[in-house]
Amino acid sequence: MSFAKTLKEAFEGMRKIVDLAEKPDADDFKQILRITLLGFTIIGVAAFALSWLINFVLQVSGAGIT
Repeated sequence: MSFAKTLKEAFEGMRKIVDLAEKPDADDFKQILRITLLGFTIIGVAAFALSWLINFVLQVSGAGIT
């Protein structure tokens, strides 16, 4: 199978997916937004806590940046 034919089939598959996709209604959009923001918040808090913990351990051990 040639590269051009494979590429054409891939784009046809993508077009079918876009044709089947629907725009979410307002309630679905709000739920997706809440879940996404919750995920960002959890990851941000975890990263901040880990950064703070590492900095604290390094300062207590005397190897930290003052």
